[in-house]
Amino acid sequence: MVLHAMAQTKTSKRKKPARTRSVLTLVANEAKRKKLLDTLEGTDWSLTATAEALDMSVQAVSSTLQKLDRKAYEKAVEDGRISHGNRTRKSE
Repeated sequence: MVLHAMAQTKTSKRKKPARTRSVLTLVANEAKRKKLLDTLEGTDWSLTATAEALDMSVQAVSSTLQKLDRKAYEKAVEDGRISHGNRTRKSE
């Protein structure tokens, strides 16, 4: 009886196979990536201007770029087009 309970526990912890993305999701993500990169290039990689143009927050622009095109994000950081890290607040 104990062995049966242990066997159930082990099988319930198996990982499910990774879910593949649908073609529609892939097409939508590519369109988002292209629009984001086009807007960034049009604003000279200003996250603030891009966020305003796309009606997003600056944080959403940054995280979306990291999610959709990690290499482009890392290259932009490396080239100094995007800065990240601690921001200091302006004194009032």
